[in-house]
Amino acid sequence: MNFGRFKLGRLIASGGMAEVHTARYAGTKGFVKQLAVKRILPRYSENPEFIRLFIHEAKLAAKLHHANIVQIYDFDQVDGTYYIAMELVSGVDLRRLLDSHEAADPGKDARIGLDLGVFVVAECLAGLMAAHEMCNSRGESLGIIHRDVSPHNIMVSYSGEVKLTDFGIAKAIRRDDETPSKVVRGKLRYMSPEQASGREIDQRSDIFSLGIVLWELATGRRLYGRAGERESDAQDRQAGIPDPSSLNCAISPGLCEVINTMVQHDPDKRYGSAREALGALRSGTGAADRSLELGELMEWLFPRESTAARRSSIASVVGKPRSVETSARAARPEPRANAGLSERQETSRSSHGSSDLPSAREGTSAPRRGRELRITLMLVAIVLLAGGLAYLTVGHLTRRSQVSTSPSRQPSPGAASLEVISTPAGAAIFIDRIPTGRRTPAVIGVPAGLHHVRVQWPDGRRASRTRICGDNDRQRVSFSRL
Repeated sequence: MNFGRFKLGRLIASGGMAEVHTARYAGTKGFVKQLAVKRILPRYSENPEFIRLFIHEAKLAAKLHHANIVQIYDFDQVDGTYYIAMELVSGVDLRRLLDSHEAADPGKDARIGLDLGVFVVAECLAGLMAAHEMCNSRGESLGIIHRDVSPHNIMVSYSGEVKLTDFGIAKAIRRDDETPSKVVRGKLRYMSPEQASGREIDQRSDIFSLGIVLWELATGRRLYGRAGERESDAQDRQAGIPDPSSLNCAISPGLCEVINTMVQHDPDKRYGSAREALGALRSGTGAADRSLELGELMEWLFPRESTAARRSSIASVVGKPRSVETSARAARPEPRANAGLSERQETSRSSHGSSDLPSAREGTSAPRRGRELRITLMLVAIVLLAGGLAYLTVGHLTRRSQVSTSPSRQPSPGAASLEVISTPAGAAIFIDRIPTGRRTPAVIGVPAGLHHVRVQWPDGRRASRTRICGDNDRQRVSFSRL
C-alpha cells in the first residue's frame, strides 16, 4: 500500500493511538531504505489531544541520537494523517524474547542468563543516559524522562543490538506545555511509586522502572504477575520488593546491590542518574559486550525470522536490475510542506529537525552513453554480489547440514563425532556457534577438522572448548560448572 513517499508493508504493531508498519522508501538513482512508519490511527486523526501527543513524540525523539535509541528519520503528514518514519529494528521486543525463551524450554523460568540480562540493562542505561543528559542549543538540560521503560519498549535485534523505543509519553521537565504531571500514563507494573501515585517525577523514575526489568531478568520471574492491577495494589507491592538473591542464588553480591539500589521506594536512595547506575552496574558485575551471545540466542529462538531478516537486508542492497531506473522515477515524491524544524520554530511547526532521508527531487537526466555505462556497471556489480551471496549461502547450509541435530544420526564415513557431556547434565550444546538443539549428554556427528564446542546451562552459565577431529575420530568433550 502506498502512503506518500513510502510503500507500506506488514503491520508490526497496533495499539494506543497509532499503528506501525514496515515501509520501503525509494529515492533517486536506485536508493532504497527499509524503515518503520508509525502513523496515527484513523479514528484519532481528528482528535487534537492525540495529535498533540504524537507531534510531541516526534519532536522529542528527533532530538535523540544514540546507538541504543531507535532513531527518528522524518515527520510529516499525508492527506491529514501524521506519521513518523523511524529506524526499522529487525528483531523483537524483550517481552516476546522472554516469553519465547520460556516456551522453548517448558518447566523452566524465563531467565536468559545473568550475563545477557546485565548486558541488556547496561545498553538501556546507556540509551537513558543519552536521553537524560540531552541539552538544547543553549546548553540547558531538557530533563527528558521516558516514563514507560518496560520490556515492551526494549527492542532486541536478531544480531544482538539493544534499543529503547517509544518515547510517546516521554516528558521534558522544563516544558510546561506538554503532558500534565498528574496524568498517569505507562505500564503500572513497571512504574515508580511516585509516578503511579501521580506525584512529580524526575529521571530517577526511569531508573526504578529499569531496575524492575533487571530484577525480572535476574530472577526469571515477573515481579507483579501477568494481569493488570489497581494503582493501590501496585504501590503497596512496590514498597516491599523481594531481594533477588533470595530467588536466584547465582546472583552476585555486587549485582544484588545494584538491583536493590535501583528499585528503592524512596527516590533519594536510588542512583542519582543513569550514568551513576551504569557505572555501578559495570563495576559491580564486570559487565562486558555480549551482543554476539545475544545474537546467537536470538538465532536459536527465532531461526526463520533471523534468516529472513538477513535475506531482506541483502536484497535491499542487491535490488532488481531491471527496475533500478524505473523505481527511482516512480518513487519520486510530491513536494511537501513543513520539511524542516529549527530550534526557534519547534513550538509552531510539526516536523523533524533535519531529516536523514535524502531528497527525492534531485537528479537530472544524464547523457545516454553515461546512463548506459552506469547501468552496465550496476549489472556487473549485481552479478558479483549475487554470486558471492550464493557461495556464502551454500557454504552456510552445508555447514549446518554437517552438524547433526538428530539423536539417531551416525557420522558419515570420513567424518568424526563429538561426545559432549557436562556436570550437571542438561546443558544446551553449540557447535561452531550454531545451536544443535541437543542437550548434554549427546553424541554429535561433525566433519573432520577444528571445532568450537560450547555448552550453556539453564541458569545462563556457559563454558567452551576447542577440539581438532581427524577422519572417523571420536572425541569426548567434558564440561563442569564451577
